[in-house]
Amino acid sequence: MCPRIGFAWAPDLGWLSGAPGKFSVRGGFGIYFDRTEEESALQTLATPPFGTTTGGAASINGSPEFINPFADVNNGLTTGPPDENGNPTPGPKSTPNVFPYTFPTAGQSPDFGPAEPIYNISTYGPGFRSPYAENFQLSVEREMPSRLVARLSYVGSLARHNQTVYEGNYETAAGHAACVASSACSTTYRNIQAIVYPQNKFGGSADIVEEGLVGSGSASSYNALQASVIKAPTHGLSFQLSYTYAHALDSGSSFENSGFGSSGQRGFNQYQPSLNYGDSLYDARQRLVFAPIYTSPILHGSNWYSVQNLALSGWEVSGIVTVATGFPYDISYAGTTSHSLYCDASLSFYACPDVPVQTGPLVRGSNVRTRAAGTGYTTWFQNTNFAAEPIGSFGNVHRDPYHGPGINNTNMILAKNFNLDAEGVKRLQLRMESDNVFNHTQFSNPTSTYGSGTFGQITSAASARQTQLAAKFYF
Repeated sequence: MCPRIGFAWAPDLGWLSGAPGKFSVRGGFGIYFDRTEEESALQTLATPPFGTTTGGAASINGSPEFINPFADVNNGLTTGPPDENGNPTPGPKSTPNVFPYTFPTAGQSPDFGPAEPIYNISTYGPGFRSPYAENFQLSVEREMPSRLVARLSYVGSLARHNQTVYEGNYETAAGHAACVASSACSTTYRNIQAIVYPQNKFGGSADIVEEGLVGSGSASSYNALQASVIKAPTHGLSFQLSYTYAHALDSGSSFENSGFGSSGQRGFNQYQPSLNYGDSLYDARQRLVFAPIYTSPILHGSNWYSVQNLALSGWEVSGIVTVATGFPYDISYAGTTSHSLYCDASLSFYACPDVPVQTGPLVRGSNVRTRAAGTGYTTWFQNTNFAAEPIGSFGNVHRDPYHGPGINNTNMILAKNFNLDAEGVKRLQLRMESDNVFNHTQFSNPTSTYGSGTFGQITSAASARQTQLAAKFYF
C-alpha cells in the first residue's frame, strides 16, 4: 500500500481566470515502488553452483597455451607470488579444467572446488531492497482564445534504493596500507591483488577472491520547471510548444551506469561515496520542443476533384523541432585499472571506480567545427589540466561533471492527401519524410576516458539528413 493524493481546483479569479472552467490548479503526491532490473539478475548466470566460467591459465596470471588453454605457455615461470624484491616467481603451471560442469541436484551440497579460485561473479547483496520514488507536481493551467491551453508546472521526484554495485570481498584498510608499502603489489600485481595477496581482502581467502554484489545504495532527485502551450486544430493549424528547465542528480543513473564502465563511465565507489554524486546520465538542463501540424483546407464552393482543390487542398506540413543542452559525460579510466589499489581490475566483475586528478578548470576547445591536427577529430576540451591518479588514492573528479554538445534538430514531413470517396474516409497520401532536414551536425559527447589517444575529442556524430518517400492508403 502506497499513499497517493491529488487535487484539482478551478477558482474564479476574474479576468485572470477568464470564464468559469477555463482556469485550474492541480497537484499531487505519490509513492511508487518499482521492480529490479532484469539485467542485474542475468549477471548471476555464470555464478557457481548455477554455472561457471574460467579464463584458463589467465586466471592464474599466466598466458594460455593454444592447444591447452588451461596450461601456462611459459610453464608457470611467472605465475607465483613475488619475491622480496617484487620480482615474479615460478608458480602453478596450469589450472584445472572446470568442464564439463555438473550442476548439483536439489538438496545436494555443491562442490565449489573445481571452480576455485572463484572470481568475476555477481550476486545480490544481503541489504538489497526494491527501489521506490516519491513523485510530486503542481500545475496551473489556463484556456486561451483560439483553442489555446497554457500550462506551467513544477515537477519533482525523489528516488531511493536505486541499484548500484559494490565489491563483497573488499580491500581492508590494513590490506590497502600493505599494498601501498609493497612495490610489487602496487605495480605488477595491483590488478590481481586478491589472488596474490588474499590477506589484503575482507575474506582473506584464496578460494573466493572476488564477489560483485548488486546493492541499493543510490539515490536520485529531479526538479523541473515545465511550460507548455497546446493549440487544438483551427483553420488547419495545431501545435504543441514545450519548454523544460530541469536538473537531475544521482549517485548512479542505472545498474549499467554504475556497474560496467562503458563510454568513459566509472564504477560505483564504495570507498569514497562523495565522488559518486553528480548529474544524472540523462540530465538535459534545458529542452525546447515545437511540433506544428498544418493542413491546407478544402476550397468551399468547389468540387474536391476540381483543379483548384487537387492543386491547393490536402497539403500537410508537420515537424518536430528540438533544441536542447547536452548530456553529461564522466571523466574516468572507464573502470579498466586501479591506481588506487582498492579494486582488482583483472578480477572484478564490475568496473573499478578510479578517476584522474583535475589540476585546474576545464579548458574548452576553440571551435567545435575545427579538426585537431593529427587525429582529424574535433577538440571539445583540452587535456592539459588532468593528471594520473596517485598510486594508493583516488583522484578528485566527481561523477559526470561536464556536459557535451547540445541538440539542434528538425524533422519534417510534407504530404499530399487525395480523397478517394465523398466522405474523405478513404484517401491516398503521398509523403516525404526527412529527419534532420537542415542537416545540422549533432555531435556526440567527447571521449572522456583518461589516457585515451582521443581524450577530450569528439569522434562521432548522429546521422546526417535522411529522407524517404512513402505512400499510405487510409480506409
